[in-house]
Amino acid sequence: GENATAQKITTSLDKKRNFSFLKIPILALVILALAGVAYWYFNKSSGSVDSKYSFELIPVKSGENWGYIDTKGDYVINPQYKTAALFQQGLALVQDSNENYGFIDKSGKYVIEPKYVSATSFSEGYAFVTPFNGFITCIDKNGKEMFVLKDIDKVYEFKDGFARVVKDFKEGFVDGTGKL
Repeated sequence: GENATAQKITTSLDKKRNFSFLKIPILALVILALAGVAYWYFNKSSGSVDSKYSFELIPVKSGENWGYIDTKGDYVINPQYKTAALFQQGLALVQDSNENYGFIDKSGKYVIEPKYVSATSFSEGYAFVTPFNGFITCIDKNGKEMFVLKDIDKVYEFKDGFARVVKDFKEGFVDGTGKL
């Protein structure tokens, strides 16, 4: 009698606790909230973040792939990338299923085809990419090569006209022409 009733109540409560159908919407809301906090923090602390990051489309992971949702949580670019970065200066750095890096626009169309083994996001109109069997190369938003850094081990995005570089564990800077 009482045990059967208690078991029925426990079973019905267990069924009500299954919220697995909410995982994706909750994840999207958490990501949107984090993006909002980041947006507020960067605007508060450094003036404006608008010129660097765009939060109109936010990368989200679904299964094994990344896509982009808008501020309403709707997919604008379906999940298809191995990795995906925030949009910077109108382009987003993505990695395809073959582990090649390229850049897409906000419609998901490749502006710069995925043909690089590594890449940075765009900053101040330039990005650094490394072609297969090649050297670190600075490109513009059309994919045009600006200069090649043959003896550099690592490079970071441009900031205030200079990019930090590492060579043999020593750090320095290059300007927009590639001059150390």
